[in-house]
Amino acid sequence: GNIDLEAGSYSNIELELDYTADADGNTPGCYVEFVNGEKDQLEATSNTIDINDTFEVLVSPSNEIIIDFDLRKTIKEEQGTTANNFEFVSMSELTTGIRTVNNAMAGKISGSANDQNNTSDKIVVYAYEQGTFNADVESEGQGESNILFANAVTSSEVNGLSSQYNLSFLEEGEYELVFASYNKDGDDFYFNSLLTAESTTGIDLAGISVSSSIQINANVTIVGTK
Repeated sequence: GNIDLEAGSYSNIELELDYTADADGNTPGCYVEFVNGEKDQLEATSNTIDINDTFEVLVSPSNEIIIDFDLRKTIKEEQGTTANNFEFVSMSELTTGIRTVNNAMAGKISGSANDQNNTSDKIVVYAYEQGTFNADVESEGQGESNILFANAVTSSEVNGLSSQYNLSFLEEGEYELVFASYNKDGDDFYFNSLLTAESTTGIDLAGISVSSSIQINANVTIVGTK
């Protein structure tokens, strides 16, 4: 959308969700679409979401404000059903699973994770603000929806073919990367263990400095599990 705002700091956005119809008038308004085209309606207990996240509007002809829904934090699979149906998490979890950032003040960490020993069926890399990662807490499900790695700023699955990952729209600051192993059982993936990763580019994975409009390359080799 487009809106006129004065330059300055903002700390609240209210989103209104239309559960009935989407922007083109099609039903439903909020949904997960399966490969076969079937739509599973999503609905929360309220149709408004208050995002309490500070962002800056710069003195510029235009600003691009990114509203980032972290899908693993905001949508969950319904329990106790035979079908693969989904639903929104609780309103408090939904609010904390969305962040805002001015794209002009954001950077990106990308790279590859080479897993020569095939330790995992899937690898996910999580970005944390430096010093905030607690392995004992983050590897256990938190909150009503039992969210793993709940305090990660963002995450990226490592592509199985190219071994590439991308952590986008990171605000300026210091970050640490955490690599996690998942194993597959049937159609589902389950957290297995944390992974030990070594940088192949000499970068400190526990202290990566991100600044605006900069893409940092962090290639790693997986050397084992923790």
